[in-house]
Amino acid sequence: MRKTLLNGLIAAAFAVAGSAQAGPLSFSLDGSGGNVIVADALDWSPTSFLALGGNQAITNKVLNDANIGGINNRSTTFDVLTHAKMNGFKPSGGGSFIGLPGTFGNLSNPLTGGEITIIARFSETVTSANTATSRAEFDTVANSGWVEMYYSAAQNANDLTGSGFSDGTLIMRATGTSGRILTTSDGTFKNDGTTGNLDVTTNGNDYTGQKTVNGSGSQSEIRFGSTGIWLNKSFLLTNVADFSIFFQNISIGLPYSSADPSDCFNPTQSAALNASITAGTATGLSQCDTNHVNGLMSANAVPATGYLPLIGAT
Repeated sequence: MRKTLLNGLIAAAFAVAGSAQAGPLSFSLDGSGGNVIVADALDWSPTSFLALGGNQAITNKVLNDANIGGINNRSTTFDVLTHAKMNGFKPSGGGSFIGLPGTFGNLSNPLTGGEITIIARFSETVTSANTATSRAEFDTVANSGWVEMYYSAAQNANDLTGSGFSDGTLIMRATGTSGRILTTSDGTFKNDGTTGNLDVTTNGNDYTGQKTVNGSGSQSEIRFGSTGIWLNKSFLLTNVADFSIFFQNISIGLPYSSADPSDCFNPTQSAALNASITAGTATGLSQCDTNHVNGLMSANAVPATGYLPLIGAT
């Protein structure tokens, strides 16, 4: 989830299958103790991410490598914000992904009225930036960030406004990423040298006049939980010691064609701190509102608590 050479903001669509545990995960979809799925992987919808300070970090890497002004220690680290909605799972023991809501094997009362969402934040460092090829590479910073999962009885998560992804009952919180997984760079993005409309989804352009660079990239596996994990045992029917969560199969593309680009992101964790969490009672509120203005990203109002992306010239 990551990367793009926009001036000030980075935003791109990604699709990710997030697995939990080394083995199957037992998951009561509505926290009732029923509606249980046993899954090897969870499937999340295409969505947006924001690289907060990403373009400056890329610029700083170029300046450092050239030792401009005799300085080579400018910061090359930026934060990634993202959110997504669960739209399916892969049942344990094989088979293809099953969509949500729907009929899950022997379940007589499937999840039909609610939704499961995640929000996440973590850090990355630019490891190379080649102006000749318009290509940049990144590593995930070890022990950075967090990811939270929510259940909401209302199906209100909205890709365009970024609202509804952090409301409802807190299901899971994992803090800290495990950093580099592979021996090569964690992620890459390449600008193809052209520009286009930011939003080219089939339901119309919601950002009239807003341009973006075109490009594509990929990201290797990102694991969460290196510094801590909390589970709501009404939903996740497994031991904390046996639990881990990671993002994989992430692809990146601009302009947006699979989901509306979000005009707001949740920058902070739920106000329910670890010390005060009790199973089934910790809740969160959306930090983004439901308003959207068709036009430049900057035409949208800065939310009180959420973060409005800042897009500069391409």
